[in-house]
Amino acid sequence: MYRLRCILLNILAGVSLALCLATGVLWVRSYRTGDSLSHRAAGPYLGSDFVLAGRGRLLFHSARLDGPASDEPPSTSRRFRYQPIPLRLVLDPARNPDIVMRAGFGSGGCRYTRHFGYPRTGTMRIVVVPHYAVALLLAIPPFCWSLRRINRRPAPRRVGLCPACGYDLRATPERCPECGAVPNAKDARLPGTRG
Repeated sequence: MYRLRCILLNILAGVSLALCLATGVLWVRSYRTGDSLSHRAAGPYLGSDFVLAGRGRLLFHSARLDGPASDEPPSTSRRFRYQPIPLRLVLDPARNPDIVMRAGFGSGGCRYTRHFGYPRTGTMRIVVVPHYAVALLLAIPPFCWSLRRINRRPAPRRVGLCPACGYDLRATPERCPECGAVPNAKDARLPGTRG
C-alpha cells in the first residue's frame, strides 16, 4: 500500500509540474495573443462554456438557459472549438464594469460574478483567475515532492552485507560471490567482530 501511494504521489507531482509549466507558457503567450477554447452543450437547452486566456488572466465563462432555446428539435452534437484571438479583442476584466468583484484581491486578483435572467431565463457565471494563482497552486505538489526527496534519509547500510548487491558476506568477507565486488574492511566486518 505504501509503494502504491508513493507511485501515485510521484505521478501527481509529475502531472502537476507539467501543467504548471504549461500554465507558465500560456501566461507568457497571453500577453501576445489570446486563446479561446469553447464548448457548446448538446440537447434542447442552450448552454455554452468557454475558457479565455489573455492579458495574464484565465476567464472561465458558463451560460445556461433554464428553458428550451427554441422550438427546433434538440441537437445531439457537442462541439469543441479552439481559436486564437487578437489581443485587442480580449476582454479585460479589470476595466469591465459588468464583471464585478464578488470575491478577490483587487483588480489583478480573482473575480467572480453570476447573472440571473441571462438572456431570458438562464444563468451566466464568470470566474476570472490570474495565471500566477493557477501556477502557484500547480507548483505545490512538485514542491512537496522535492522537499520529501531532500529530507529523505538514506537507508542505513547493514554491516556484513555487500555494498553493491546486498549479498550476505558472512561466509566470504573478502569478495562477494554474487557480484565479485571487493568490499572495504568496514563493510565486510561482521557484527560482533573486531578489526
